[in-house]
Amino acid sequence: MNPFKREWETYKWMRSNRWKKKRRMYKMVFDLTIDRVTGTYLLFFLVLGGIIAYDQLKPYGSFFTRLEAELFTALTSVMALAIMRSVGASFRGNGILFSRGEHVMSLLPMRRERIWVLSLLSHVCLTALVVVFLCAAVALITPLSTSFLLTFGIVVIVLYGGSLLIQWRFYQFPFLLRLGLFVSFAILLALINGLSYVVFESLSYAWVPSLVVWGSLFIYSARTKFVNVDWERVIRDSDRQIWNMWVVNVVLKPVGLDTPSQNRGAFRLLRFNWWKKPFKYKSNAMYHRILGLYFYEQLSAIGSLAFVTAILLYGVAPLGKFGFSLSIMLLLLIYTTMLGSFLYSVLSKPILRTMPTNINQWVKAFSKWVYSGLAIVAIPVIYLANMTFQSYGVVAAVLLFYFVVFQQLAQLSYKQTRGVLNKGGSQERWPTVVLMVCQIVLVVFVPWQPLWISLLGLVLSAVSRLLRLTEKKEFQAQSRNV
Repeated sequence: MNPFKREWETYKWMRSNRWKKKRRMYKMVFDLTIDRVTGTYLLFFLVLGGIIAYDQLKPYGSFFTRLEAELFTALTSVMALAIMRSVGASFRGNGILFSRGEHVMSLLPMRRERIWVLSLLSHVCLTALVVVFLCAAVALITPLSTSFLLTFGIVVIVLYGGSLLIQWRFYQFPFLLRLGLFVSFAILLALINGLSYVVFESLSYAWVPSLVVWGSLFIYSARTKFVNVDWERVIRDSDRQIWNMWVVNVVLKPVGLDTPSQNRGAFRLLRFNWWKKPFKYKSNAMYHRILGLYFYEQLSAIGSLAFVTAILLYGVAPLGKFGFSLSIMLLLLIYTTMLGSFLYSVLSKPILRTMPTNINQWVKAFSKWVYSGLAIVAIPVIYLANMTFQSYGVVAAVLLFYFVVFQQLAQLSYKQTRGVLNKGGSQERWPTVVLMVCQIVLVVFVPWQPLWISLLGLVLSAVSRLLRLTEKKEFQAQSRNV
């Protein structure tokens, strides 16, 4: 019998048994979350929604024709997104699953390399089926042409298959090296797109150097795919991903069953002796130490923010002024919302209530972290502004506006956390309302009237400053009683 055929039959039998077990597990999970009647109604409404969407989108054929032209131009950014996806995804997993079942097969008279190749091919084939299904659904609902969807699907499948190999190789690198490579590639691709726009006044030529970078990474990963591989770590992470422990934990969390966080990168950073040095309780070092530890524990969320930034920078922004305004809006909104959640979470810890803290020092320390992170976010924002209409006034006004609004949000969140401010009052709704107004103004005015958003940002900043000055005395008086 052919050895490769024997390995394929064994691998297929193992995958079949695994699928049967996963099907039973998912059946029990869905029985806890959704019943058959609800699922049937949900499927019916999805089909009905697709029919309604098709009827509503059919008269807009000319719009989709123009959209195809814009998306063909944006396909040049898919190469850059593939590179950033490969490096960024290596923080979450190895890409090519090699679980305990594949490891047991390698103990038999079967080559580990062939089993690894079979796992890669099966993953790519499943991805291709999903992409084909999605393209077929989009073709049925929207007036997009079949040739465009076919081209887009082939590009996505090819780049995804190659990116899995790059992700596998980068997964073997140390955490700090991967972090440095992610930042380096982001800067390199930004320079490539910027030079293409400056020299050719278009991003259509940026795909050539991006393809060279992606091809070099692919060749390097293919030649060194089995060099210094920590198979024990690969098997452990693959088992957790195959059995989808995240979904199981979410479903079983009301019962009280949960697994500890697997943020190994943060725990590596916490090994440094700098975190264990003593500090004076009266100095600001205590606040910065606590905030630094908390942010390092949230590296997965911060990595997601970096990945979203890369998508907005290389995928949405090349669509023109509308893409610019959308990228600015989403980037600043996600950043502000995430930091607001961080502030509320870190100040809600019970241990902080027993420490001799000062409310004003907390706000100052957190503001320094906020401004440092926002300075990093400002780099792609200024880059987008330079690509679009060579105007930095709007960017400065929007960033200044977010500085003031988020500082107000920080103070109100802390007072609400410690019970100083009564819930349901009008003051804590002020930052939320202003943020919503800012998003609407960004979408409406930025592509055509940059001066209006600049003036509006300055006016709202002044109003927010006046509100903080009027409540300063009351704020200090109440903080002494906390």
